[in-house]
Amino acid sequence: MVRPMKALQAVSLFLLVLLGSLPQARAERVALIIANSNYKHISNLANPRNDAVAISGLLQKIGFASAAITVKYDLDYNDMRLAIRDFKRRTAGAEAALIYFAGHGLGGEENVLVPVDAELKSWAEIRDETISQRALEDAVSLASGIKLVILDACRNDPSRGNMTGVPKTRSIDRGLSRVEPDGGILVAYSAKHGTVAQDGAPGGNSPFARALVKHLATPGEDIRLVFGGVRDEVMRATNNQQEPFLYGSLGQKRLILAGASDQQSPSPVVTPPLNDAGQIWGVIQNTVSQAVLEDFIRRYGDSVFGGFARTRLKELHEQEQRELQTRLEPQRAAKEQPAPAETYYVTQDVSFDLLNMRTGPGTQYPIVTAIPKGATGLQVGRCQTPQDASSRFPWCQVNWQGQSGWVSSCCILGSRTGQRPQ
Repeated sequence: MVRPMKALQAVSLFLLVLLGSLPQARAERVALIIANSNYKHISNLANPRNDAVAISGLLQKIGFASAAITVKYDLDYNDMRLAIRDFKRRTAGAEAALIYFAGHGLGGEENVLVPVDAELKSWAEIRDETISQRALEDAVSLASGIKLVILDACRNDPSRGNMTGVPKTRSIDRGLSRVEPDGGILVAYSAKHGTVAQDGAPGGNSPFARALVKHLATPGEDIRLVFGGVRDEVMRATNNQQEPFLYGSLGQKRLILAGASDQQSPSPVVTPPLNDAGQIWGVIQNTVSQAVLEDFIRRYGDSVFGGFARTRLKELHEQEQRELQTRLEPQRAAKEQPAPAETYYVTQDVSFDLLNMRTGPGTQYPIVTAIPKGATGLQVGRCQTPQDASSRFPWCQVNWQGQSGWVSSCCILGSRTGQRPQ
């Protein structure tokens, strides 16, 4: 019994090393969050403050101490410069250093982030009143583990076309430029270089911030796979109009931001290099990122694990199709609903002179078309109260000019009875 016991102990020790579970000294994990919403001379943004609150809560959830998270709102040039300087002094030797910026950003020969007092009147003055993206990369560079800069800043021209002297070879309404950070630094854009990002509905969060909150808390997953999930989430939420992107190279070592068990361990986990398809498959086999699976198939498609990856990818495709069919079902049901004899018209007090027709009974469903006020000939089918109680009026199936969907009964009346449908 001695030899089997020794063999068992050896295997157990190997697994502990592989999973990064051995006790180790932990350094501080630090974060700086800057949210610029209320600009003095250029267009404002609705949601950076909300996004900052959400990201701060996320970081505390995955093990950042609240005292190690600095949150700043609406910083002018000098305050923004000092905030980055002070944060840099805390990053030396940190196991994780993270900066999140939400606000306006501009691309060009050098990407810059815009303080709230920037005027942006002249292209020649940009460097005098903005902060270089490189300053953020430099601030996290002294960390010993994860070095991450997240920019939710790839938005349209904040000067509204009023900036003078912009070279013909430059476009300030096409987001940030591509970067190649070195030294193990990762830079995440809310929208791929050369494209722009959405701010989201006022009072909420940007699509990128919502995806970060959902996926960065995934325990035990490599940070690159995490951002693969963020990308897929944002692509779905924006109908493929916005594609986040992660820049930087880490080689084959794994970096984990969220702890693998109860997320109380704040240390990023670094494991030995993965040089075998089987080991890598063990890490990604449960991923929901199609992009990650496709990349694995390109690299290891000839191995037995390539077959596993293709099967997993097929499952995700089928699941995506099922979800699409589920979303379209209310629209099919509306088309099959027989039209009653009574017809309805859109009242004059509808918001913005338009009544949205949606694919399902509630504002959470996509818009089919917008019906103008005063429009007549709406054929109404069955009505129901939204499950989320978002409206005190029922929603009704309607047919109008060959299109079918759902509208709120708040703003339609019977042509003969003058009553709302029930």
